[in-house]
Amino acid sequence: MPFTNHHLFPSLVTLALTTCLISNGQAESVHATPGQVLAEYTRDAGAGADPARGSQLLARLEAGATPLELQLDAPIDHDKLERWFRNRCQAALTRACSALEKADVAAWLIKEQSSRR
Repeated sequence: MPFTNHHLFPSLVTLALTTCLISNGQAESVHATPGQVLAEYTRDAGAGADPARGSQLLARLEAGATPLELQLDAPIDHDKLERWFRNRCQAALTRACSALEKADVAAWLIKEQSSRR
C-alpha cells in the first residue's frame, strides 16, 4: 500500500510501485522481501537498525530529489535499491551510505508500512 509520508517532509516521500521487468533473456536483478533486505543490511552492519535514524537520513537523501519508490508488500528489486542509495548518498552526503544507514532506512520504511495497516 503506497503512503505519503513522514513528519519532516510530507510531500517528498511517496512510496509507490516500482517494478523492473527485464526482457530479451537478460539476467534479472535479485528481488527480495523488505525483511530480507533489512536482514542483509543489518548483518553487513553488524549492529541493529534504528528506524528513527532511518527517518532522518531518508529526509536528507530525498531533499530536492526523486523520492525512493518501493512497494513494501511486493518483492524489492535489490539492484535498483542499491543504485538509488549509491546515487543519493553520493549526492547528499558526498560519500557512500554505510550498511547501517541502509538498514536504518529499511527499518523505518518497514515500521511505517506496518503502522499504516
